[in-house]
Amino acid sequence: MQMGGKMMAVSSQVKTMAATSVVAGSMANSAKVMGKMNDKMDMQKMQKTMNEFTKQNDQMQMKEDMMDDVMDMLDDSDMEMEQDAVMSQLMDEIGLDLSQQMVATPAQRAAAAKAAARQNEELDFPATPAQ
Repeated sequence: MQMGGKMMAVSSQVKTMAATSVVAGSMANSAKVMGKMNDKMDMQKMQKTMNEFTKQNDQMQMKEDMMDDVMDMLDDSDMEMEQDAVMSQLMDEIGLDLSQQMVATPAQRAAAAKAAARQNEELDFPATPAQ
C-alpha cells in the first residue's frame, strides 16, 4: 500500500509540474504581447488625447449648464402671470369680456335668478323666471 501511495504522490507532482510549465509559457506569451503593446502605444499622444477629451467634456458641461439656466428663466411662473396680465389688458382695450360670452352654468343661472329676485323685491316688481 505504501508503494501505491508513493506512486499517486509522484503522479500528482508530475501533473502539478506540467500545469506550472503551461502557466509559465502563458505568462511568457502575455509578457511578449504586453511588451509589443507598450512599444506601439505613444504615451504622450494618449495623454494629449485624454486632455483634449477632458477639455471638450468640460466645455459641453458648461454649455449644458447655461442652457439649463436659460430654460429655467423661460419657465418662470412670473412670466405666465405677466402674460396673463398683458392678455387681460389687451382684451379690455378691445372690449372683449369672455365671462359674458361664456355659456352660464346652471349654478350661475340660479344665482343670477336669485339676485334678480332680490332686486325685484327691493323695487317691488314681480320676479321674472330664469332662462
